[in-house]
Amino acid sequence: MISIGEIETILKETGGDYEKFREKVTNEVKSEFKKCIGSDTDRIEKYRQYLYEAGYTDVKISQDVIAKSETAKEFKKACALQEDDTAVETLQALRDAGITYEDAYALYLKRSNSIKSTDYSSGELAWPVDGNSRISSYYGHRSSPGGIGSTNHQGIDIAASAGTNVMAADGGKVSYTGYNRSRGYYVDVDHGNGRKTRYQHLQGYTVLKGDVVKKGDLIAYVGSTGNSTGPHLHIEVLEGGQTVDPMIYFH
Repeated sequence: MISIGEIETILKETGGDYEKFREKVTNEVKSEFKKCIGSDTDRIEKYRQYLYEAGYTDVKISQDVIAKSETAKEFKKACALQEDDTAVETLQALRDAGITYEDAYALYLKRSNSIKSTDYSSGELAWPVDGNSRISSYYGHRSSPGGIGSTNHQGIDIAASAGTNVMAADGGKVSYTGYNRSRGYYVDVDHGNGRKTRYQHLQGYTVLKGDVVKKGDLIAYVGSTGNSTGPHLHIEVLEGGQTVDPMIYFH
């Protein structure tokens, strides 16, 4: 059987479209390389050698082939869903195929891209504070608490002891975690279809941006950080980027 190298030689000698042939073969090799990840290391090595001859480096193979494989997608999804066994298994397959540490870490950082917020949203909100709690301030106009709180209150305040568990009001993806001088430590959860919940003045949080959470999952603890007069959870509900009264959803 005639080899690819012999075909290339004939094309060069006869004036055939060598570059087009080479590009087509290279794309086929890349496609087959991806399919072999986690199953056939011998074939992977043969495909790697061909890509070397085509001018690919280890870094380019990692970025353009391995990181764009179905195995890479499975790894991201497993990380997003915190399916540890699958994440470890797929990461090992990627490492065996030759992915760089930098590209593997980039996949982890982009893990939430593999999941839609609506996949875990029920469309209904549950009370977000564990145990004894009470509403200490409602949505809308109010007098400024202690002279530091907003007079146009964009959420509701739920008074509870410092350290009380704060749960996700519905399932979705964590879209932000961080600190703000007025909000203190806070967490945003995207529920899809334009809906988001925001949890402020936290003592601390247990999730990171990109994490997938289910309704009722622990995400933080009640605190008094930022502009706060005492331990409480300030929760906002945003629809299409605009706050609405959370009491519409809590019964």
